[in-house]
Amino acid sequence: MHHELACIAREMEPFVLEPGNLLLSKLLESDRKIKLLFKKIELHTDLEGFSIESLEELWDVVHEEFLTRKKWIREMDETLKMVEWSRTDKITDVLRKYTVMLEDISFLLPPDVYRFMNDEAMIINRALLANRRAIAKLFFNLMKMELKRELSHRLKWQDKVKDWRLLQKSYALHSFREFMASEEIQNPPAVQQEVENMIKNQILVDERRLEFLQSLGHLLPPTHTKAEMNEWYESLVDLNRSIDTHNVQCLVKIRAQYEKVQQKCLAEVQLCKYQKNKQKVWYLNF
Repeated sequence: MHHELACIAREMEPFVLEPGNLLLSKLLESDRKIKLLFKKIELHTDLEGFSIESLEELWDVVHEEFLTRKKWIREMDETLKMVEWSRTDKITDVLRKYTVMLEDISFLLPPDVYRFMNDEAMIINRALLANRRAIAKLFFNLMKMELKRELSHRLKWQDKVKDWRLLQKSYALHSFREFMASEEIQNPPAVQQEVENMIKNQILVDERRLEFLQSLGHLLPPTHTKAEMNEWYESLVDLNRSIDTHNVQCLVKIRAQYEKVQQKCLAEVQLCKYQKNKQKVWYLNF
């Protein structure tokens, strides 16, 4: 009986070792995959090529990998439990067989046979219970290890997301400074064109006014009357009024061009705010 029980132990040993070795190889391969995934965002230069969506997708892949690892652990736990149930059934068959044989031999009385087999069964039951406790402890330790590992990778990923956000913030500030320092904002071509047009027209109008003022030297009495002088004065007033009107119109055009530039600046500010708020909302939701 002891020989057959020992044979059962040797027979069941590979069924215990094989799931463990298989799980170990799977976990090592999974570790390699996760390491390669995080290697993509290891450096700041690597983060520059990522968007917030691609970072989220990367974590989804890592999270799925950890779910798969936990599934493997549960499968190994179920396999070991089935092995122990199979071991129990085999041991039960051996004990029953030798109980009948001892009864047939009749060296011991039936009560003594049952007492002897009961003692043997108690020793074996303690060993079987120890096996099951070991399996439960192994499952608990493996799941605890996986949870800690997942949390560690989660925190590492969150740190990378923070680094990415700082890079995006720095990039946005640098881009905005470049935008504000650009020639289009500092010296808008449309404004320059309006200023040049205003200066050209002012030069022409000033020349006309100068000619008009010089004509005053020819308005001498008695050849010219007071009515002609009044007409000349009214023409001068009209000319000055047209110059003022022209200057006001030019200023309005220049102001309109500056308002367009201002709208571009405000649009750039709103774009930066939108990108920042989008990242903030995503981070809070996630």
